[in-house]
Amino acid sequence: MACRRLGLLLAAACTLLATSDALLDGGDSSPINPLPPLDFKLQIDDLGMPNFDSELKHTERLGARGSPPDEHLHVKRYGSGEPFWFGDIARPGFPAYGRNSTYVVYRNVKDYGAIGDGITDDTWAISNASFDGNRCGAHSGGYENCKTPNSYAECGCDSQTTTPAIIYFPAGTYLVSSPIIQQYYTQYVGDANNLPVMKAASTFTGAGIFDTDPYIIFNDQWYQNQNNFWRHIRNFVLDTNSVPSQQDMHALHWQVAQGASLQNIVINMPSDPDTQHVGIYMENGSSQFYEDVIINGGYQGLWSGNQQLNVRNVTLNNCKTGIFQGWAWIWSYNGITFNNCDVGVNMTTGGVRPTYNTVVFGDSVWNNCGIGLITNFNATTLPNNAAGLVIDHCRFVDTPVILMQVNGTTIVDGCGAPGCQGEIVLDLFVQGVTYSIYDGLTVATNKTCYGAQADRARIQQEWPAANRPVKSPSLLDSNGNFLARSRPQYEGVPLANFRSIVNDGGCPNDGVTDATQCVQDFFDMLAGNEDLVGFVDHGAYIIMDTITVPNNIRLIGEIWPYFMVTGPNFQDMADPRVAFRVGQRGDTGGTTELVEIMFQTRGPTPGAILMEWNLECSGPATCGMWDTHWRIGGTNGTQLQNYNCIKHPSRAHGSAAECYCAFLLLHVTSGARNMRTYADE
Repeated sequence: MACRRLGLLLAAACTLLATSDALLDGGDSSPINPLPPLDFKLQIDDLGMPNFDSELKHTERLGARGSPPDEHLHVKRYGSGEPFWFGDIARPGFPAYGRNSTYVVYRNVKDYGAIGDGITDDTWAISNASFDGNRCGAHSGGYENCKTPNSYAECGCDSQTTTPAIIYFPAGTYLVSSPIIQQYYTQYVGDANNLPVMKAASTFTGAGIFDTDPYIIFNDQWYQNQNNFWRHIRNFVLDTNSVPSQQDMHALHWQVAQGASLQNIVINMPSDPDTQHVGIYMENGSSQFYEDVIINGGYQGLWSGNQQLNVRNVTLNNCKTGIFQGWAWIWSYNGITFNNCDVGVNMTTGGVRPTYNTVVFGDSVWNNCGIGLITNFNATTLPNNAAGLVIDHCRFVDTPVILMQVNGTTIVDGCGAPGCQGEIVLDLFVQGVTYSIYDGLTVATNKTCYGAQADRARIQQEWPAANRPVKSPSLLDSNGNFLARSRPQYEGVPLANFRSIVNDGGCPNDGVTDATQCVQDFFDMLAGNEDLVGFVDHGAYIIMDTITVPNNIRLIGEIWPYFMVTGPNFQDMADPRVAFRVGQRGDTGGTTELVEIMFQTRGPTPGAILMEWNLECSGPATCGMWDTHWRIGGTNGTQLQNYNCIKHPSRAHGSAAECYCAFLLLHVTSGARNMRTYADE
């Protein structure tokens, strides 16, 4: 999967650091298959990590200051205590292309018998809420006519879009003694105004309080990690303090792929010197994003291993190691705060063959940490393009060593000896391989011609100030950090201000009936009262002509409802037509917000531009899209599936007209300004 970065700096990182196997000079670049959690940890423990002894004890580093100067980048609430609309709104949504007419999308764990008193074991009640309805898993959700329903090989389900579920947790403390397994296409949502606590019992065994991809035996798992899509967990406290601190324990086993994210999570773990607890264990997958996490204590705050990920707004307090980078293609960390960690970031896996390609830290701060980062990069590590690191606009406060080699050699000094005080800012530090591109003579197929050539050099240094990428001021806040805004949940909006597209708008969500005019009328109604939030109930809404999205509406979907574009107006690829137009060209002062929406097509639509965004927002990040996706084909209802659009790689064949899909997914026009997107492939 190609790396994708948002923003000028991250694009520059992809240019500066090696990301192409074609530029390797020898060495095996094949991916390393991660081991199951316990086996992997045993191997990592034997890699020869240097013992820095008492000089790293955070209790000795606080000195006269007594507490870290930086807190989280925004005010983190355990909840305002006000009612959260999410648990009270009516739920007429249903899977439009499902196979069970009685299937229930929204489930409250207390309706399944969970008590939430911190004493009663709620494991089975919560699991029943999640599993209800023959949902997609290793031993369920397979073909209806399966003769051996407990046979994973014959009847298991690796992916499915017809059985989505929201599992809602009201406020309370839920005691669990084994993992709560999150099936495919599932959201776990807690009360954002009074965070529920998921508490592991002292007898807990398993991979994590929440487990997104259970191991069966050896390397077999419920889901193929790169295809483990469509999951969300938000608004929880995960507590492992009752589990013996020397027991291997993960608060969250988060092995996921696209369409999966975390938000507003607090993890509390033991902070004694011998703790073995890990906050978020992510050993594989192909994901995109998570944000707004606080981790207290533990052996490792984050165990990070995934193809690519964007992580923002995370605070790590009193962890022995804040982030352990198990492996990576390209990861971006922005707005990370390390408080009193022995080691901020450990990037030493693989020894002389580093297992990460490029890692970027931006707008982050290390407070009172023994060592900021440890790397195994040197002049001879292979592959040549491994172990890239960018440190952009980061502060190191009361931290003796900023960057250290795994053998103990200091690469970048901090404030000095243990217990020192002082602040150092790295505006741009780069480690990895750079390329100078030029035209030169090359020989190809017995012909000599000019072609692109490159000189390669390994560097490990601050980037020269004169050549640093220039960041657009429109992307930065008053402190020079990249502007960011968390996914809206509208937790401060009362239930009375929500309007349902089905119950209040009267729009059909059956995936068959034309809903075009009804959807337009609903949007226009919302535009007349900016205090309202439109709730798009789960289902599929057929769109057969252009919808104009007003400049000032707020929409939030229920587990990615579909706007299905189809019909004769979207057939001419020579004259494509916009399906959803956000603002008109030249419009300014916009505040439109789209949250958790899915745009799809049904049948052939060779002339469909799914969305055109023209709107200039009223200010930085005052409008945009979060958790919004464009998904073409492959799912029930699209009429673009294996039964009619299968390809045959072993033989040449033409394309079928009934399989022509969208002309273009998203067109952001030149007048758009200040918008923010979290979009997935």
